[in-house]
Amino acid sequence: MYGTNDGYIDPGKTASRLSTAKFRANLIEIVSRLREANITPILMTPPIFGDYRMNGIDEHPNTSLKKFQNHCRKVAAELDVPLVDHGEYWELQRDSGIDIGSWTTDQCHPNPEGHRQMALRLLPIVENALKTR
Repeated sequence: MYGTNDGYIDPGKTASRLSTAKFRANLIEIVSRLREANITPILMTPPIFGDYRMNGIDEHPNTSLKKFQNHCRKVAAELDVPLVDHGEYWELQRDSGIDIGSWTTDQCHPNPEGHRQMALRLLPIVENALKTR
């Protein structure tokens, strides 16, 4: 799971720290190297931001983060890799009225509750991956 920092657009910049094309290529390379080492990869989308400050182009950082999450979803589907979609889950919880910011230390980085939420989504996927090895 990565992409939160890579997708962020810093103040004074007009593009994310890493292009979505490079992010996608990196994910494919990571999966390939893990498989070469006989490791079963599991991809995860990063959780969305809570009530976070606007980024360098004055938009909510979830706007650019979604592009990275979507690439992660596509790579997982194309390469038949298990996916834990934290982004989708956190978005659904936010839309249902839960303050996902309370799952973070700063509206971005998960706190113990945020990590608990992620572990609950990850555990069944890891258990299933272990069964199929």
